[in-house]
Amino acid sequence: MFILYAVVMLAGVLMPFPAKADTATVCVQASDPAEKHRACTQVIASGGWSGPNLAWAFGSRGQAAIGLGDAQGALADLNQGILLNPTIAALFGERGKLYYRLGRYPAALNDFDQAILLDPSIPLTYSLRANTHLRMGNYHRAIDDFSQKIRLTGDDPFTLNNRGLAYYEFGDYDRALADFDRALQQQPHYAPGYVNRGLVHVDRGNPRRAIADYSAAIKVDPKFALAWSNRGNAYLELEDWQKAKADFESALALAPDMVEALHGRGITRVHLGETDDGIDDFDLALQLDPNNADVFTSRGAAYAHLGAFERAIEDFDQALKLDPENSVAFTNRGMAYFDRSKYGKAIDDFNQAIERDPSAARAVQQRGLAFCRIGNIDGAYEDMLLVEQLSRDLWSEIEAILRSADYLDNVGRGSEAPINEAALRTWLTDGCPKAGTTNRKANRGDIRQRSLHLDRRS
Repeated sequence: MFILYAVVMLAGVLMPFPAKADTATVCVQASDPAEKHRACTQVIASGGWSGPNLAWAFGSRGQAAIGLGDAQGALADLNQGILLNPTIAALFGERGKLYYRLGRYPAALNDFDQAILLDPSIPLTYSLRANTHLRMGNYHRAIDDFSQKIRLTGDDPFTLNNRGLAYYEFGDYDRALADFDRALQQQPHYAPGYVNRGLVHVDRGNPRRAIADYSAAIKVDPKFALAWSNRGNAYLELEDWQKAKADFESALALAPDMVEALHGRGITRVHLGETDDGIDDFDLALQLDPNNADVFTSRGAAYAHLGAFERAIEDFDQALKLDPENSVAFTNRGMAYFDRSKYGKAIDDFNQAIERDPSAARAVQQRGLAFCRIGNIDGAYEDMLLVEQLSRDLWSEIEAILRSADYLDNVGRGSEAPINEAALRTWLTDGCPKAGTTNRKANRGDIRQRSLHLDRRS
């Protein structure tokens, strides 16, 4: 990326080298960072360069320092180059790249803005700024910059992939799919395109199509750990725990510190009855990423499954400190309070979950059961009717209880006739016996949020 900047500058800025020509050439053009750094140091020490040339020497040495892993030395040199000549777009671009690598996104954005102001003709700068906007959640601005890059250079699979990610994060799945499709038409062996398109399919409720895309990515690049992990997640959506576990283990064989894969394997282990091993996976994931609210949510659900409600509540508390909008964590904590007969606290948590996600069917169902236990039959009845609208699976749980307990005065056990109001109200009035919160398979943390592939080659 830096070479593109260098070509522009050599053509329009640099003067004939006052220092020894071969040393100056090495300073500007060498690919080996140690060799480049030594040459630039000699050029700077010679005292023969000034103005734009000296600024570029510092910039070139700064680039070499990046290659040597010396971020602070690189920043000092780039700062000095900009101080000597604040009109060179490439220096701002290179410093912006360094800030980006350091996670200092606002500073990176300022530098890319300045680079584009000084020279709006360099396509790469728009991609760099777009990537920064994407990291900062400025999805619409990222889309604008990726589009400008495409206007300047035409389509390429890398930029299309990244713009597709911006559309995805912006919630425009149709345009995201269109960009991923175009990227794959241009480069059918482009594994990241398959991975990202698969994620859109998962979010659209089509995990089987996602599995086909992840499988294509694995065929192209069997060492692409993210493809294995995301396919494992798609199998989770299908509740195929064995296949999911196998894929997460393949991902971890390639990337042992991959938090998403540890999280996913932990979930599969809990569902396969290996709860202690699942908790071990969650523990390791939290060692690697102690601020991951979704893993705390999943570990809390595992503790609740073991009946360790106090530890479960501690994990849900931590999840909500990290992510106060986490509807699943509120639902799970409410279920833990329910299991400890703290129905008032449970209802408060279910209300919080539903406020954040009105379609949270599990929270609605459990609130209805809590209302039932405190004698609020009307509230419980309304929630059960809402569950019937939101989730056929959860409503089936209620139907099964009513049928098994013979609450239907006109229907025998095992009948498929519809539940009537009288039967439902009678069951609720009796305190909803046989109902509880033992089914937690829907209440894990989300493992998909960071499973996107941003391609830096755009």
